[in-house]
Amino acid sequence: MSFFQKRHFAALAFSTLSFGQPSAQYIISSLAGGNRLPFPTPGASAASVRFVLPVSVVADAAGNSYVSDSYYDRVFRIAATGVVTTYAGSDTGFGGDNGSATAARFNGVSGLALSATGELYICDARNARVRKISKDGQTITTVAGNGSTLRTGDGQAATAASIGNPRGLAFDTAGNLFISDTLNHVVRKVDAAGVISTVAGMAGRPGFGGDLGVPTAALLQAPSGLAVDAQNNLYIADSLNNRVRRVTPQNRIETFAGNGLQGATGQNVSAVTAQLFSPTDVVVNKAGDVFVSDRNNGLVRRVRAGIIATVVGAGSSPTLPGPAATYGLALCIGIALDATEQLLIVDDGLRRVFRANVVANTIQLVAGAGPSLGAGDNAPAVESVLLQPSGVAVDPDGNVFVSDVVDNRVRRIAANGIITTFAGNGVLGLSGNGAIASNSELGRPRGMAMDRNRNLYVASTWGSQIYKISAAGILTVFAGGGNNIGISGDGGLATNARLNTPFGVAVDRNDNVYIADTGNHRIRKVDSRGMISTVAGSGDGGFQGDGGAATAARLSSPRAVVVDSQGNLIIADTLNHRVRKVDGAGIISTIAGTGETGAAADGIAAIEARVWSPGALAFDAFGNLLIAISALGQIRSLSEDGILRVVAGTAALGFAGDGGVATEAQLSAPTGLAVGADGSIYIADQNNERVRKLAPVRLASAGVANRASLAGGAVAANEHVVIQGLGLGPLVMVTATTDGAGRYPKTLVGTQVLFDGAPVPLFSVQDRLVVAAVPASLASDKVRIQISYQGRLTEEVVLDVVPAVPGVFVRSEDGRGPANARNEDGADNTEAGPAAVGSVVTFLATGLGSTNPLVEDGTVVVDEVSPALGVDVTIGGVAAEVVGVRVAAGQTAGIMEVKVRIPVGLDAGSAPLLIRAGGALSQGGVTVWVAAP
Repeated sequence: MSFFQKRHFAALAFSTLSFGQPSAQYIISSLAGGNRLPFPTPGASAASVRFVLPVSVVADAAGNSYVSDSYYDRVFRIAATGVVTTYAGSDTGFGGDNGSATAARFNGVSGLALSATGELYICDARNARVRKISKDGQTITTVAGNGSTLRTGDGQAATAASIGNPRGLAFDTAGNLFISDTLNHVVRKVDAAGVISTVAGMAGRPGFGGDLGVPTAALLQAPSGLAVDAQNNLYIADSLNNRVRRVTPQNRIETFAGNGLQGATGQNVSAVTAQLFSPTDVVVNKAGDVFVSDRNNGLVRRVRAGIIATVVGAGSSPTLPGPAATYGLALCIGIALDATEQLLIVDDGLRRVFRANVVANTIQLVAGAGPSLGAGDNAPAVESVLLQPSGVAVDPDGNVFVSDVVDNRVRRIAANGIITTFAGNGVLGLSGNGAIASNSELGRPRGMAMDRNRNLYVASTWGSQIYKISAAGILTVFAGGGNNIGISGDGGLATNARLNTPFGVAVDRNDNVYIADTGNHRIRKVDSRGMISTVAGSGDGGFQGDGGAATAARLSSPRAVVVDSQGNLIIADTLNHRVRKVDGAGIISTIAGTGETGAAADGIAAIEARVWSPGALAFDAFGNLLIAISALGQIRSLSEDGILRVVAGTAALGFAGDGGVATEAQLSAPTGLAVGADGSIYIADQNNERVRKLAPVRLASAGVANRASLAGGAVAANEHVVIQGLGLGPLVMVTATTDGAGRYPKTLVGTQVLFDGAPVPLFSVQDRLVVAAVPASLASDKVRIQISYQGRLTEEVVLDVVPAVPGVFVRSEDGRGPANARNEDGADNTEAGPAAVGSVVTFLATGLGSTNPLVEDGTVVVDEVSPALGVDVTIGGVAAEVVGVRVAAGQTAGIMEVKVRIPVGLDAGSAPLLIRAGGALSQGGVTVWVAAP
């Protein structure tokens, strides 16, 4: 190592942070995901195509079927011959209007409909638009929606209106187009003149109500598929109300099927007494029979003359072709009728499209090879494929776990960045006690949490169970009865209880487990004995109860829960657009959100802010509550002062920003949050199919140290310091050079170090390490230090200013050991080349304080400059003659060259070296090598 060679420095521990400090700034990056499954080969056979997220299907009179897949953001055409081609779409995004449909870009392509004249209409959900492809398939245009999701525009041109996440389409006999504005919980109509209006539901007010009244005064909850019969009755799959609603030509709304309770009961009974489970689509045949895709039950139900019956899926048979009634569907999301009035069924759990002849009771495969059993393990996580990551958790060693919903797996990202499968084999299903987790079938894993013993708890929405996976990878059922969906079991064992699509799970410091029992509108608790109880929510969806007992309050589809350090329960009351707290006395209150949808200003009181569809919660390293506002693609923090601040996301959904400041990045439907031991925040960025990491831009007093000794504490004039932190500069070190006047810069690739607000000279900058010089003069005995990177400031630290803090440069990485010294002959001072008694050794030091004369900060010295303070040196405990102390050649005023004579009377070997300046001593453990007398 040469005399002036740069050295690397070991990481320093951060100081402990107190509760409730304002949030740090963060730098965002992708930790996992971002790669894509290969697109199906053009002209492939229908049976060989691997759909990922098939959503909707329609068929034309010529026998062609059209299937939308929101993963590929394309619409496939399946010819009657079984050949698959792309009919529309090229990539995720938005673009292509007035051009070729195959060159267009979609984002979240979903519902499809064919007009009477043969044009294909497409719900471009996350682009908040409905688009149309001409009959010849050559031209695409937007027919409704302006790209904004907050419902506006009734009475004006549909293309100027805002539509929230459109999911379903239908035409009446007059050619009016109906659109399910899912995010705003309304159904809209576009008439022949292109004018839009609301025909059912009240914008931004999810719930159930209004039957037998005017449809625009009724409440819907996430309406999805639509259909119109020959008499112009409009049927609405009122998904989260577990009903099908009907709007009559007389402008009256009524329940057509479903009693509002989730379940699968009702065979050959009145349709309004039956149970449905998140119906997502509806279609009507020429005879007036209404078919319903009963999604989470994996059934197709038929309503004929008011009587409901299951016609497809009431069994577990895997045989194809086979009996339709007993074939085992998984998640029936979309249905349609072909030209022969046979049912086309999209099953996004099995990733296939089927054709069922209800009259003949037969079912056959139309397209889809099913899920792949491979997961791309043992590869860099940033090159992996994730399919709707939903939940994240972090263990004490920094391993990150992510629930991969569509792939039915839990993946583990090791600290070295390699991804493997921790649980799930890729097949949608249910597993029992004692299974090896990586060989097990999982059913749509979502929220996760880890206890003190490294057991991972996973909420499974398909099957409505909570799994417990040990650190050794053994899976057991922790709560829920295994596809026995409903509400029961309070006061008994959790394994005997029934849950309803649980999305979230949390563990407190006593290892009590809390479950966001989403479909039951409750929060359940499983204590250390395995007994379950309800701790919040009456079971009735809606908003009610603040100030009273939490168990009597109404929640609406809560998706996440956490416990704070005082034992208060914090709930993401998702469809109430609020965050609520249950205190130790069991009293519930709202701590964030007004119940309104839409964007919120930054830095305002949380109870006055809009919190649109909160989807995940966590506490950051400062004790602030993090809230994933899924509908806006933002992470916000709620600090102890009650103010809501943006941590990540611009409120414009999309993907952007890696390597930059998190508040300027784009997210898309963040659904999971976890915080690592180092304060990093991990986000399941669901619609971007990534796990994103927020590294705090952080500075602490223990991270400011003498460049030579690596000792923290006070600083002195001209001292060279190393500053440790996170997000302080670029990932790769950049070393400064002097300008023409011999001055080091005070800004280097976007980084500044500020002493009392003024920038100081910089020598090198990097993400976790900055080397800088203390100014030659400071105004007081205290100094405020911050670092600015790309215009974003770290926390402020305050240090004492003292006359001197001597530090001797050594050859090792820890500030101890042999000094980086030269002997009188110019050779390195080493064990093999010790200094003779009476000879002069030269070494470098920093922190010796002010100089005489003063030198401009950061300027390389060309004249003789010495420390203003006297300098004493001892070697082996004996005072040594100081031959000279001056600024080293080619250095700034902070690096002093010290020449001393080896005193007589020392034994041969390693002798301790100490400097004293201004009453302060250099670090201990520094030595020079002395030769035998």
